[in-house]
Amino acid sequence: MDIHILREILCLFTIFSLGLCCNTDWREINGRCFRPFPFEYDFRMARRVCQIYKGDLAFISNTTLIVSISAHPEYDRTKHYWVKEGSYRGNTTSTPLEAPAAASSNGCPYLTRVASNTVISSEDCDKKNPLICEVQKKGTDLICPQTWDLYGLYCFKRN
Repeated sequence: MDIHILREILCLFTIFSLGLCCNTDWREINGRCFRPFPFEYDFRMARRVCQIYKGDLAFISNTTLIVSISAHPEYDRTKHYWVKEGSYRGNTTSTPLEAPAAASSNGCPYLTRVASNTVISSEDCDKKNPLICEVQKKGTDLICPQTWDLYGLYCFKRN
C-alpha cells in the first residue's frame, strides 16, 4: 500500500474521531458529555453554571449512566450532586421524581450514595451541593491538521 494513501486514511480517521467529541475533563456517555463539578452552589446557581457550558444539569435516566458518572475522577461518592428534574429515583424502581423543582425552596433532585446504592432523592433547593452537567457532543472545538481548513464541523484539505 502506498504510504501516502495510508497517511490520508490515518488523517481521515483522526478527523472523523475528533469531529464530534467531548471537551477535556468531560466523559462521553451514550452520545452526551457529562462532568461532575466539585464547586458547591444552590440548585438555581448550579443550573446557571451548566448553562455557561451550553448545557444543563445532567438528566439521569438509568443505572448505567450513574455508574459511568461515578467513575469520573472528580466524582466524590461522599457528596450530593445536583441533577436535572425528572431524573430517576432509585436503582430498581426507575420511578421519576413526580414534579420538577418549582420556585419554592424544597424538592430539588440530587444524586447520592445510600449504603451500596447510588440513588436520586430530593432536598432543599437552597442547600449548597456540587453538580453534574450534561452537554451535547460538539465539533466546534475541532482542530484540523496543518494544510487543512475547518468549515462548519468538517476539515477540508487545501489544494
